[in-house]
Amino acid sequence: MSAREHGASWDFFVSYTASDRAWAEWIAWQLEDSGYQVLIQAWDIVPGDHWMGRMEDGVRGSRKVIAVLSHAYLTSVYGRVEWEAAFRADPHGQARKVIPIRIQDCPRPTLLGAVVSFDLYGLDADTARARLLDSITATVKGRAKPLTEPAFPDTFIPPATSAYPGTSPGPKFPTSGPVSDPPHRADGAGSRRYLVALASLIIASALAVLSVFAWGYLDSLTRPKSGLATTPNGSTAAGIATATLLPAPPATASRTQATASAHLSCTVEDDEGSGGHKGAHVVCLGGGSDEFFASVDCEKFDDHSVYRHKGTVVSIGGRSTVWCALNAKVIRVFYTPV
Repeated sequence: MSAREHGASWDFFVSYTASDRAWAEWIAWQLEDSGYQVLIQAWDIVPGDHWMGRMEDGVRGSRKVIAVLSHAYLTSVYGRVEWEAAFRADPHGQARKVIPIRIQDCPRPTLLGAVVSFDLYGLDADTARARLLDSITATVKGRAKPLTEPAFPDTFIPPATSAYPGTSPGPKFPTSGPVSDPPHRADGAGSRRYLVALASLIIASALAVLSVFAWGYLDSLTRPKSGLATTPNGSTAAGIATATLLPAPPATASRTQATASAHLSCTVEDDEGSGGHKGAHVVCLGGGSDEFFASVDCEKFDDHSVYRHKGTVVSIGGRSTVWCALNAKVIRVFYTPV
């Protein structure tokens, strides 16, 4: 679907800073190669053009604005002007006017904290291209339904007990083969080996249980007593494997932050974005600090590696939002007073 069918001159305007030109050109090339119309400063502003006027045309005359987020972009005055102008044109996100794409592990500007984004850093070229085009297609269509049927969840649900007296719920599902008797030999050696193996299994199981209880006890001794909160309804939800909301880890929190966290009462609510991102919203009340931000530990589905994302800095009483990348889930949530 071309931009001109909607009265726009381009499908996308790529907003970036000079140090990220290579990324911006790579993104623009992939989009144009897929049939989209793109305006990018590196190619479309030539000698004789009025630079500021051309940038204004790009923001107003494009259906969507791609903000190429990096640490350098966050300090760019012109970059901020461009994405803020697009944001003001669609403050509620109904037209999905602004598309943040992170090329570095950097925070999102405050207003963009609530806009679903996706990451391209840390990937090879083929994977990055597939993620870019899949995400852009979902943005244009407004839905990310897969092209093929999802795999059937191989989860066995035992049959319910019959509600009618005198009837049987039927035979149980055979989860294993028949249990064989222990081997017998005339000299009793087979029985002794069987008993030794059984005793070893029981001892190993007991040690595993004791290890779990010991770990939980040590964790309760080292975990801070103040500043803890849990998710609403007291249960974990999609994307969050650990429901406990923790103050900033000692390795990253100063003494002042640790003192301030003791006066905060925070709650966390999980969320899943339209693109499949897993994230969390944290709200803190109390004294000791004027602002705070949330952060999450994200675990990748493919290699189970863990990385941390920082959320938006907000005033006490506000909501700080932070997201993981598409291929990861939230496993821990933190809050840090500022």
